[in-house]
Amino acid sequence: MLIPLKNVEILLQSFHQAFPGKDFRLRIIGEGFLRPKLERLSVDLGLGACVRFEGRITREQVQEVLRDADVFVMVSKPEAFGLVYLEAMAKGCLTIGTRGQGIDGVIVSRENGFLCEASDIESLRATLQEIVVLPRERLLAIAEAARQTAADLSDGKVAHAYLTTLGIHELN
Repeated sequence: MLIPLKNVEILLQSFHQAFPGKDFRLRIIGEGFLRPKLERLSVDLGLGACVRFEGRITREQVQEVLRDADVFVMVSKPEAFGLVYLEAMAKGCLTIGTRGQGIDGVIVSRENGFLCEASDIESLRATLQEIVVLPRERLLAIAEAARQTAADLSDGKVAHAYLTTLGIHELN
């Protein structure tokens, strides 16, 4: 949803500042009342050729987009726990989330993804610029750690871990 808590304007401003040469493609998925304002901001920032507003797409199409993406960014506030983070991690995307908004219990910054401050253009800009200068081997290791994290959080594995924590080893 393109609504205030998703902080898409922070995303646009951060990309504008991080990549003054406009060497990126940004796909924004979702629909909402902020879309016309965000499209205008994109043009005003000179990002028109780099940003594509996808609108509402199917879950299957989201999976295709994630499969093709290098980086996934969602800096929502407030956000309890967006499953889309895990979907992105499972596809090997370098995933950027927001500290203090639920995903920071899963993402360990610079190990299996990245965390930045909510509603902070500078924090996201710095994170984006950090990613583009990391060695390829390091990026691949982070992406693989993200895949493993997502795999470890499958329904069955989480349920098993929970039952083990409770001391239940067998269910009748």
